[in-house]
Amino acid sequence: MLNVRYDKLSEKFVLKTEIETSGAARNPFDVFGFGIKAYFQFLKLLMFALFGLTLLYVPVISMYINGENYRKETGTGVGLSNYWQISATLGNLG
Repeated sequence: MLNVRYDKLSEKFVLKTEIETSGAARNPFDVFGFGIKAYFQFLKLLMFALFGLTLLYVPVISMYINGENYRKETGTGVGLSNYWQISATLGNLG
């Protein structure tokens, strides 16, 4: 069977390419070359890597928040608005 499609713009019958017949979605950035595609692949890699590092850092932040040094130093605490900003630092462990 001949893979032919009708192009309405040029009003001609043209042969289908392998990409069109395979059903795979084409990347719209293919026309810009390898550099643009590699840039977006690198951004995706960074996104997943930084998300993974964030998940690894959650236990450390929770350990810092459980510290009591800032409450002991100031007696009653440093105020609710500032406490959440400084309680997640290494200084809260004492």
